[in-house]
Amino acid sequence: MKNLSVLLLSVAVFLLVPGVSEGSDGSIVAWGDNYYGQCNVPAPNEGFVAIAAGQYHSLGLKEDGSIVVWGDNGYGQCNVPAPNEDFVAVAAGGYFSLGLKANSSIVAWGHNNYGQCNVPEPNEGFMAVAGGYTHSLGLKEDGSIVAWGANNYGQCNVPAPNEGFVAIAGGNNHSLGLKEDGSIVAWGLNNYGQCNVPAPNEDFVAVAGGYGHSIGLKEAGSIAAWGYNTYGQCNVPAPNEDLLMVAGGDWHSLGLKAAGSIVAWGRNNGGQCNVPAPNEGFVAVAGGNYHSLGLHAYLHVIEPDSSTIWTQYETDLPVGWAGVYCDSVSIVLYDGAVFIDTLAASAPNTGSWVFSGPVPMSWDPGIEYMIYIQDDLGYSGWSDEFTVAPPVPIGGDESTGTCNYALHNAAPNPSYGMALVAFEIPEIVDVCITVYDISGRVVTELAYSTLTPGMHEAIISDLHAGLYVVRMQAGNFIDSERMIVIR
Repeated sequence: MKNLSVLLLSVAVFLLVPGVSEGSDGSIVAWGDNYYGQCNVPAPNEGFVAIAAGQYHSLGLKEDGSIVVWGDNGYGQCNVPAPNEDFVAVAAGGYFSLGLKANSSIVAWGHNNYGQCNVPEPNEGFMAVAGGYTHSLGLKEDGSIVAWGANNYGQCNVPAPNEGFVAIAGGNNHSLGLKEDGSIVAWGLNNYGQCNVPAPNEDFVAVAGGYGHSIGLKEAGSIAAWGYNTYGQCNVPAPNEDLLMVAGGDWHSLGLKAAGSIVAWGRNNGGQCNVPAPNEGFVAVAGGNYHSLGLHAYLHVIEPDSSTIWTQYETDLPVGWAGVYCDSVSIVLYDGAVFIDTLAASAPNTGSWVFSGPVPMSWDPGIEYMIYIQDDLGYSGWSDEFTVAPPVPIGGDESTGTCNYALHNAAPNPSYGMALVAFEIPEIVDVCITVYDISGRVVTELAYSTLTPGMHEAIISDLHAGLYVVRMQAGNFIDSERMIVIR
């Protein structure tokens, strides 16, 4: 079973940073108050895949797994502990910083007067991390939340039942958790109503917190904001639609549009709501006290990803990318550094394209291929490695000579509600594919009788946003994979 902390990172990668690839940008744009240099991104400003903002400091996660921190360092919040490697996520509190490691542990450093950097044991099994002003939160793989640090307002007292959470956020003295069913739970200081989630409390897919306000992103792409509103930080500008991400500063709010622009509103005394031109090509956003951050990109390849399996004779195979300034792109297939085929000499910059197939027999099964995309401005990116499978109908009336049982990861993963799961069997056998939600409830069960040896495919659809486990049983063989659905 895959490590869920790494898998959760793929949600962010898919939604916000579709794989910062060789030749692409991955730079950070920072604006607003710069008294402590929190807007001076250290060189080389490239290759970043995630961002976070604290009170007066900023963090960037590099594609090599290292963290860069700059700005106010009065409490050592910019001194990343060694070894500075293998990080998969970053977060910031008031005057401290947090990083999530690939092994699912959390590292915290900086201001620690309230124990906000003392990660409770066992420091393992985390899949997300967040910071408040003087408290911290970690989301466990089992869907529970651990909170530590200052607790004078109950911001560390996660309400029961502490289960079924898929995302977390920290406000100044309050906390938020997003449930698998799309509802938000909020607790802690509530003097401005920041814990009173507006009705209907449903269909949320992301959360964020500010000083005394809270923000939720709806499945349909609109934002709901509530709580302290003296500076208009809860007044989402029209049109309130087509949003992919939300972030909260102390007294301002930010949203990332699907087209790559950032919307910022609320207190603007430091210019933290004045997004620099050109306001386009952004793939992530973060808010500090009086400053804001945007992760900028030019061309990033989304599909195929590492879970992709293309089957020979298959048609309508998706290739996806996030282009910003280009008018057209070329799409080329490689085996390592060896050119194989040109799929499209000039595809429009729509962000997606379908290779009409079928996959030629000359594309060998088992070989790890990559898609190379270059735009008309010279920016380029590589997909993850993916494989080609032998041609086997879903009915399984051809043998491929496979000699092992295997369950492959869903593709795409994350998906938008429908995914393909490939599996292999070495002999005639009954196969059951079962999908469980995070609470362990069976949501889909597919039964196949007397399948013949070879590669087979199951289509899973009509799932709500959340985390799922796909389980395969064939005779005595049992295996599971994680799957994420986003909306």
